[in-house]
Amino acid sequence: MSKFLKTHTWFFVVFVVCAVLRFIPLFQYQFTLDELSGLSRTTFDSFSELIEKGVKTTDTHPALIQLFIYGMAKLFGYANWVIKLPFLLMSLGAIVYAYVFSLRNFSKQTGVVASVIFSFSFIFVFYAPIARMYVCGVFLSIALLFYFFEIFFKKDNRLKNYLLLGLFALLCALNQHLNCLFAFTVCASGLVFIDKSNFKKYMITCICIVLCYLPHLPVTLYQFNIGGIGFDQDGWLPPPTSSAIFDLTKVFLGTGKTFVVFLMLIVLAIVLNRTYLLNKMQLYLFLIFLINYLVIYFYSVYRAPVFQYSVMLFSGVALVVGIASLINFKNSVVFNVTVFLLSGVLIYKSYFKKDFFHESVKTVFEYQFERTFYYKNLYGNKNVYPFFFDADQFMKTIYFQKYKSSFDCSISSDAEIKTDAFFSKKLLNLQGDYVVMASSSPAQQAFVKEHFPFLIENTQSQG
Repeated sequence: MSKFLKTHTWFFVVFVVCAVLRFIPLFQYQFTLDELSGLSRTTFDSFSELIEKGVKTTDTHPALIQLFIYGMAKLFGYANWVIKLPFLLMSLGAIVYAYVFSLRNFSKQTGVVASVIFSFSFIFVFYAPIARMYVCGVFLSIALLFYFFEIFFKKDNRLKNYLLLGLFALLCALNQHLNCLFAFTVCASGLVFIDKSNFKKYMITCICIVLCYLPHLPVTLYQFNIGGIGFDQDGWLPPPTSSAIFDLTKVFLGTGKTFVVFLMLIVLAIVLNRTYLLNKMQLYLFLIFLINYLVIYFYSVYRAPVFQYSVMLFSGVALVVGIASLINFKNSVVFNVTVFLLSGVLIYKSYFKKDFFHESVKTVFEYQFERTFYYKNLYGNKNVYPFFFDADQFMKTIYFQKYKSSFDCSISSDAEIKTDAFFSKKLLNLQGDYVVMASSSPAQQAFVKEHFPFLIENTQSQG
């Protein structure tokens, strides 16, 4: 153990700091709207009903995560930390895979830099506790790349590599449709590298992946016919702009101007090492990311928008490791300063400048219930009335159960709350002295201030 720690000191330090930061708010994490949506579809009594009503017709994603959350909820209930714990562990597993993958194919320095990005860059920090397909996809994608490289670049034809390649490719396909795209492009690229030594095993592996996926195909085809979430499909997502790839890279590297630090380090490494050409493994990582990016970009521009930073995480693992592989220094002192600098900058940006422990850990969907209970206890139950403009009956059910109490409130799923006439009449007829407004519009806030002029608390949370 002591030998391992001495050999991999930087990785151990980065990993421990990452784990501590991710588990500090374990019992404070709150569900996002996507998580609540998934949890609301765990009330079905049978597997067939879950697939038909909880996945196929009411969701736009494959079944894997919905099935997993369904099982977790049935076994352990809706406690936030219990539902989120497996995803936090997967986020740590992705860091381990990224380090070992980099160690096997590039260098220890590449592994450490990649680990720093996966540990502290805000997008990976943000999605780590969210019980949806995103951090799961990061874990599955880096694992898929690991076994692909073992077969085609390390020439390791042991059966376990093919079995695990097939397993992770299938799980990618069942995790998210664009994660499926990544798995498809990776597996299809194997045909470029295939030779006599691995032809039979690889082709059997690919056939098995397809056969195992076939039962899910009707769900996929149905979901593809539903439409998209772009403006033309009555959705909310705009098509990406021409600068999307640059903006995406900036986000992967910590948002804002953090990319400048990475750019300076890459230039410094190139100058000091006098290496100006990419090797075939680096080229592969950048190309596999670029292929996925272009497919998603052009589909989003010319068919229906699907481009979001969250769905680019899957192929983004290749870009992150590719960038990390460019930062290598022969001088250990320079490298130590590099790791310390990158870790410090990313931790500052993610946890302090973006105030992760407050603004990102809390979401309006639970926070509105949490604070209302607090003020009702403080000022009296009948003296505080809440208007929740982003809540539904399922939220009331799980949060009344969590806080072991209940109260009367107006929520967005009540049809009448959406009319100004109802809101105005309800407000004017209130007998209490205090009003809670959650996810309200500026016009609604202005109207309330005419009758309740003293502001007690104004909080900005995630959502």
